[in-house]
Amino acid sequence: VEIELSNGILGQGVSIGGEPGCFIVERHLSRFLEGQDPHNVELLWDQMYKATVNYGRKGLTIQAISAVDLAIWDCLGKLHNVPVYKLLGGKTKGVLDVYATTARPDIAKKLGFVGAKFPLPYGPADGEKGMKANVELVKKFRKEVGADFPLMID
Repeated sequence: VEIELSNGILGQGVSIGGEPGCFIVERHLSRFLEGQDPHNVELLWDQMYKATVNYGRKGLTIQAISAVDLAIWDCLGKLHNVPVYKLLGGKTKGVLDVYATTARPDIAKKLGFVGAKFPLPYGPADGEKGMKANVELVKKFRKEVGADFPLMID
């Protein structure tokens, strides 16, 4: 989602939802945003949420609202020339450790992440053979990254 303020400042917000999410933003949510003051971010969120309650409250609709919300905050940060975290009350930690969600934990470790979460390619429909293949994948990743690098399964 991209929002442009009247002074030309652009804010971006990203979420899941693809074209259906864009449809919701362009055909429904935009009417609550055009010509409005971005400083009223809570009011705008509340209006979008209440206007979509009959078909939303979770899933695709909330993802679309989330992308708009992120774009509004991005605009406000650029408008005031401060990072968004300062608009939200400032730092709560000196350092924020982050893990990567990836199919390649070894690369996550090389890039400096503190851990990695990865998907298992096989599910219940793949039976015992799939479960054994998943176990082997976990063993492979553990060997690649070592014992001190946290691994999580998505």
